[in-house]
Amino acid sequence: MKPDSKNHNPDPAYIDGLVKSTGLQRTEVARLLGISDRTLRTYTSGETATPYLAQFALEALTQEHRKK
Repeated sequence: MKPDSKNHNPDPAYIDGLVKSTGLQRTEVARLLGISDRTLRTYTSGETATPYLAQFALEALTQEHRKK
C-alpha cells in the first residue's frame, strides 16, 4: 500500500466506515493515529475535512486489523 493523494476521499461517511472497520474503539483509533478523540470526531462528522495523510493512516490501520 502506497500513499497516493489522488485517492483522497474526505467524505465523512467513508472516514467513519474506516474507523468502524478497524474493529477498535474510537479512542484507540485516535490514539494510534496520534490525534485527539475530538479531532477524529470532527473528521467523521464532516465538521473538518480529513487530511489525506490521516485518511491513508486509517486505511492502513484498517488493512492491518482485517488481517487479524
